[in-house]
Formats: sequence, C-alpha cells, structure tokens
Amino acid sequence: MRAVSMLLSWFVLLLPLAAPASAAGVDEKALYSAVTFVTGQREETRRPGIEETFRQVLVKVTGTSHILQDERLGAEIGRAGDYVASYSYRDRMEGIPHHDEQGSRDRPYDLTVHFEPEKIDTLITDLGFEKWPLPRPVITPLVKVEFQGNGFFLTNDGAEGNGQRDALLAEADKRGLTIALPDVATLAAVDVGSMDADNPPASTLADLARRSGGDVILNGILTWDAEKLLWKARWSIAYDGSAKLWDEASTTFDAAFRDGLGGASELLRQAR
Repeated sequence: MRAVSMLLSWFVLLLPLAAPASAAGVDEKALYSAVTFVTGQREETRRPGIEETFRQVLVKVTGTSHILQDERLGAEIGRAGDYVASYSYRDRMEGIPHHDEQGSRDRPYDLTVHFEPEKIDTLITDLGFEKWPLPRPVITPLVKVEFQGNGFFLTNDGAEGNGQRDALLAEADKRGLTIALPDVATLAAVDVGSMDADNPPASTLADLARRSGGDVILNGILTWDAEKLLWKARWSIAYDGSAKLWDEASTTFDAAFRDGLGGASELLRQAR
C-alpha cells in the first residue's frame, strides 16, 4: 500500500507538464502500418508476415494486447489480407549479390504492411474495443539495468546499453508510443545516481520528465538472474491520478520491454 500511495503522489507533480506533444515519428498513418521479418518474397512467407503485422496494428491502434485474446479474432486473422492497403519489402542484404536461386528464396527482408484505416477501425469497434487517439503521452523511461554487480541507466547517448535501447525503441514503435529517453547530462543534472532506484523521489521524476521532454515517467529496474537465466523487472508508472506497480520475469530484453510498455500503455489509455 505504501508503494501505491507513493505512486499516486507522482501525478500531482507531473500535472504541470505540458500536454502530450505531437508524437515525433508516430502519426495517424503510422498506427495502421507495421513491419516484420520474412525470408524471400513468396506468398508462403508473406501471408504469415501479414498476419503478424495485422496483430501488431490492432495492438498499436487500441493500445492494448487484450484485443488479441478475443476468440472472434481468429477468423479475421485468417483474412488479414483483406485489410491490406499495400505492402513493400526492404532487402536486409541490399548491395550483396544473389548467389543462386536458393539464396534468393532464403534472403532476409523487412516486410512493411499498410492496412486500411476504416476497415481496422470497424473491426475494433465490432470487437467492443476503442481506438486510442493521438496525441498520446510521451514516455520518459527511467530504466536501470543491473548485470553481475554492475548497473547503468539507459540513455539516448550513453555508451552502454545500445542493444537494450534498440529493443526498447522497437517495442515502443509496435505500441504506437513515443519515447523520450534522457541523455547522460540530464541524468547527471538530476543526480539519479544518488537516489534509491526502488523509491525515487517524486520531485526527481518530475524534473527528469520536464528536462527530457516527456509527459510521464516509466520507472524500471531490470536485474539479471544468472541462476534462472532470466531478466527480473520491476515497473512503476503514475499518471493523472492512476498508478501501477508490477513485476515480470523475461528471457530477453524485448520481452521485458514489451511487458513494461504494455503495462504503461494500459494505464495511459484508460487515463485519457
């Protein structure tokens, strides 16, 4: 209860922040597009790619993965191609010659699929869900990574955590979220190194959000469990009178950030 009470106090300090900025890199059109990895440009690989991006877009537009649990969605996923406006491929080996026919079939591509907004919106409504409109709150993650006795915070310009940063931004894109990561100088200015990461001062969080251009702080601690080969994560967020504190365990950074941003988007979409 004390942790929840502490979380609830954050929103008082965060309210003076500016209204959510126009999402840089996230616009209305982007909500209805998604990218996935495929091999070759054959229908047998394109079809599951379209189904995967279809799922991504439903989550991105609504802000909730609960829509994927609806039993009625199964048939629509099988007809995902009917919702497609266009698609395109990007060769991940661009500039490297094709050596033979088999090499061409197995060549890696990024498949980008654009869906018809009206059709997606109609399906979402029919399933009893709502679109999460833009602009959405800009999230400043305050994420500490602890690995074998060493720890560092994720930043947009730090030398550490490049892989983690990429994973975080990729998951944010799948959710239609804008991330405003702090830089090294900002973390130093608010002196995060001296604070209790499990119980950060509300004033520090508010200052960090302002300096980083965010509207809300997503606080997270990721700790590597060498015995279980898992990343244990503790997440917390507070916004507009609502607060959430949760723990997750994941085998990869991608999954850890999916859990963190998923929990954040659930709270933020309900607080709009």
